[in-house]
Amino acid sequence: MLPLVGGCREKGETPLPPEANPPGVIPPGQAFASYESAEGGYALEAPEGWERIDDGPAVTFLDGPDGVGVAVRESPTPPTAASARGLEAKQLEKSGRAAEILSVEDVTLPAGPAVVIRYTTNSDPDPATGKQLRVENRTILFHANGRLAGLTLWSPQGADNEQHWDRVAKSFRWL
Repeated sequence: MLPLVGGCREKGETPLPPEANPPGVIPPGQAFASYESAEGGYALEAPEGWERIDDGPAVTFLDGPDGVGVAVRESPTPPTAASARGLEAKQLEKSGRAAEILSVEDVTLPAGPAVVIRYTTNSDPDPATGKQLRVENRTILFHANGRLAGLTLWSPQGADNEQHWDRVAKSFRWL
C-alpha cells in the first residue's frame, strides 16, 4: 500500500467547509525545477523554492498549505480505476481526516496509463494555531516494470491550482 496524503482519521471528525478566500494559490508565474530520484527511478517537475523532504525513494515538496509528494512501492500489476476504488480509495476513506472520494478514473498521461483519485480531506491541525483547512487532493497512480508510484498533490479547497497540478502530473516520467 502506498502512503497517501490525508493524515490520520480522528473519530467523529466531520468535513470542514472550504475557506471563502483560501490560502495556497500558486502564483501564475511560479517557476518549476526538474527533480530526479535515482532510488525511486522517476523524475518530475516541482515548484521551485518549495521545501524538499527526501525519504529514500519518496519525496515531498511543501509550501505552506500546498504540497506535492511521491511514494513508490513494488506492485506486480498496474492499477485500474476499479482496483483503485477497492484498495487505495478505501484506504483513504479509512485513514484520511474526513476523507471524501470525489472520483476515480483511468487516464492517459505522457508517462502512460494512470489512475487519478480526486478527494477532499481536512488538514492536520496547524501546530501553532490548531486551525484546520478543507483540502483538495489528487493522487495519480503510475505503474511500470513492477513498480507503482503515487503522485499526490494538495492545496486548500478552492485554491484553483489545477494548471500547476496538471504540469506536475504531465512531467512525471520513469527513469
